[in-house]
Amino acid sequence: LNGSANQCLMWRAFAKRGLGAGASVSANPNLLTSSEDFTLPAQCAEFCADGSVQAGEQCDDVNLQDVDGCSRTCRNENNHTFSGTAAGGSVAISVEGVALVVSTSAGESAAQVAANVAASIEADTTLSSLGAVATAIGEQLVVAGSIDSLVISDPGLVPPPVPLGGLAPALLLLALLGAGGWRLREARSRV
Repeated sequence: LNGSANQCLMWRAFAKRGLGAGASVSANPNLLTSSEDFTLPAQCAEFCADGSVQAGEQCDDVNLQDVDGCSRTCRNENNHTFSGTAAGGSVAISVEGVALVVSTSAGESAAQVAANVAASIEADTTLSSLGAVATAIGEQLVVAGSIDSLVISDPGLVPPPVPLGGLAPALLLLALLGAGGWRLREARSRV
């Protein structure tokens, strides 16, 4: 039905249970004997999700799930989190050197924008042939492939806050110490 696109995935599932390429059943219907086999056919030997990184794969985590660092196409995942509510504009993204522009409409949530960008990536035949795939999980866009650039031209979609790392706790401590020191001096001057 799908031009053998999932042939190796199916072989892997059967071979895992002893029904590999060399499995057999006797021809005699009165005496059924079987032999298990756990091997894959030659065309599936280098297969994404076989547990080892093969030529052409960037990663291989066996489970074929998105949002775990390694995509279902055995490529490293990159992500971007949208935030805010669209006011109308566009999101220009370049994945694997392929530039796409997705229009945004006023009132769209960040999750809707992420879903629209993911759908645009999924629909692009050039990206599909390169093995790049995308999905949206809430406000997060997850792309299996390299995000070369991302430009948001919509004033309602603000970038997420940038964590200050080790600087924020130090500034907070100085502010608290400064405020506490002032109160301590004020209290002593009243006594």
